Amino acid sequence: MLTAKADAASKIAGLHRGADAYLTKPFDKEELVVRLELLVERQKRMVAHFSKNLLGAPAAVSGETETEEVIRIEDVFMQKVRKIVAENYSNEDFALPQLCQKIGMSRSHLFRKMQAVSDTSPSDFIRSYRLNQAKMLLGTTSMNVSEVAWKVGFKDPGHFSKLFQEEFGFPPNAAGK
Repeated sequence: MLTAKADAASKIAGLHRGADAYLTKPFDKEELVVRLELLVERQKRMVAHFSKNLLGAPAAVSGETETEEVIRIEDVFMQKVRKIVAENYSNEDFALPQLCQKIGMSRSHLFRKMQAVSDTSPSDFIRSYRLNQAKMLLGTTSMNVSEVAWKVGFKDPGHFSKLFQEEFGFPPNAAGK
């Protein structure tokens, strides 16, 4: 946030409203560049963390650095997305519009938030979740490929097989072997 309001109350209010940084006018160009570099670096660390743990457990962070606090806050969001997808992935009609409705965000806001946090789109996240569930089912049950495809919300087993091959590098009928 760049503002002429330099008093402490305005700064605190701006930070509470979600400003990543608070610069008062006139500002020092070098300070602006350093703050931007730090923000970009923090965002990269956050994306690396969440893209590594995209479908996994809650974030495991220790200490109280600013980045770790941001990861903790964003992890609450990602856990909410994971929970909604986990409850609905088997419904073949569950897609981005339903996720938006259940999480209470517009399509564009959810897309921007997930891209910023995990470097993946909501639709890709849903598809990846379904494919990982399918891989697990193929390895642990005696269901055939078509049954698994339908169980994880795919209408077309052929399309499912193509996506599975792209995601894992081997066909679904080889997953249980």
